[in-house]
Amino acid sequence: MPYLAHFGLNRKPFALTPDPKLYMHTPDHTGIVQAVIYALKQQAGVIKVVGDVGTGKTLLCRILLHVTVHQQPMAYINAPERDEERLVDTVCAEFGVQPGPRESAYEALRHFLLEKHAQGHMPVLMVDEAQALGIEGLESLRLLSNLETEQDKLLQIVLFGQPELDMLLKRYELRQLNQRIVHSFYTRRLTTEESDLYIRFRLSRCKRKGNRRDLFSKGARALIAKSSRGIPRLINILCEKSLLVAYAETAPRVERSHVEDAIADSKDLLFAPVAMLDKTTTRRVLWAALAAEAALAAVIALFLLPIGGIDGRAMLGRIVGRTIESPLAITQSIPPAVTQTASLPGHEAGEPPLDR
Repeated sequence: MPYLAHFGLNRKPFALTPDPKLYMHTPDHTGIVQAVIYALKQQAGVIKVVGDVGTGKTLLCRILLHVTVHQQPMAYINAPERDEERLVDTVCAEFGVQPGPRESAYEALRHFLLEKHAQGHMPVLMVDEAQALGIEGLESLRLLSNLETEQDKLLQIVLFGQPELDMLLKRYELRQLNQRIVHSFYTRRLTTEESDLYIRFRLSRCKRKGNRRDLFSKGARALIAKSSRGIPRLINILCEKSLLVAYAETAPRVERSHVEDAIADSKDLLFAPVAMLDKTTTRRVLWAALAAEAALAAVIALFLLPIGGIDGRAMLGRIVGRTIESPLAITQSIPPAVTQTASLPGHEAGEPPLDR
């Protein structure tokens, strides 16, 4: 993407897709990961992790998958099925279990779990967005948790969900499942300091080699931290939009004014209940970036392919209402690179420093 080259990035630092490579360790998440791993080793049965929308539950789930996948057989389900039969089919597919011609999926799963138990393994099922299961789907999970020998459980289940999951589990119909939950953990939002570090950390992971520019001013980061309320997804949205605004203005870095434009474009998200944060908008910020790319293409064409003696810079200047400098002058206007090395958590030797 053109704006990545403009800022010296090799990938999008604030994409909404959970990426373990961009995971920043926080005391909260690190504590949850360690506690869940310990609970799994203790074969604690059903474990629950709950947090507001956008606080990193899915990324936390994937981190746990990366950490534990070599220790026990793992299955991961996202947007799970409510129907019991289809849910069991999905679990079998994730474990790589294929029922025989005269065998139900439930029987095949039980045989698989008994085989792993005989080998000294305890398979783990991780369910993301568990609140989407509803009463029927959660009851189906309870039946799976009943798979056991005389002494041991055969399957451990980790539920990741929004606060609605807690509300569901309080229902009388789900009291048996609720009693099986041995450990509960809750993700929290980032502090102001963590939000600032989060922005700098992600940028440091996505900069091209040798790029030591400050891509976000201190004031811009502070405004994002405040406006996002410490919710990582909102931080990502505001940072991405701010980069697009700055790119549309051919600015060398994101300033507070660019963040203000991003905030104005995101009012539906920033001032809505947290439960609404799974919906994103683009609107005028994206259009501005697209217009900037179109203008850039036009500039390149006018500079490199003069037609009929037309002065490309003069023509573009009449369009935008100001004098256009040569490409060399524009390049020279970019501030010198920041050369000092940052020594912050998560920074490794040889990598670009975190933005100050």
